[in-house]
Amino acid sequence: MKDAVIGANGDSGSHIVTSLVERGHQVLAVCPKKPLRGADAVVSALGSGTLRMAAQPTTLYSQGTRTIRQDMRQLGIQRLIVLSSGGVEYDPNYKWIFLVCLRRYLINTYSDVALMDGALEEVTDLGMDVGATAIYL
Repeated sequence: MKDAVIGANGDSGSHIVTSLVERGHQVLAVCPKKPLRGADAVVSALGSGTLRMAAQPTTLYSQGTRTIRQDMRQLGIQRLIVLSSGGVEYDPNYKWIFLVCLRRYLINTYSDVALMDGALEEVTDLGMDVGATAIYL
């Protein structure tokens, strides 16, 4: 299988590329402005890069996913796997960490990741296969 990894040059993306190659996949490392043509599946590891950037207002996740979806539709690619930078839900055992630290600091990122989930739901209306796949690095 040939997988296109968007954000392949980032921290998470580079680990995903390594993991896929070790599993015998062909990988098309996609950085900004490179086409998805020829891919059987797309893995999106879009991310803000740094904690400081993650605290800023963003539409990277939601708009990025919509753009990827549009490109995939035009190219007839049917499989999309998305890695988000963090979960929107939290572990009740660590509620205080979420409420005191992460929620306040990363509210912009969490809000956009929630919008990204909506963009992924739109994908299923197009007959695309959306994967919630865990890749252990």
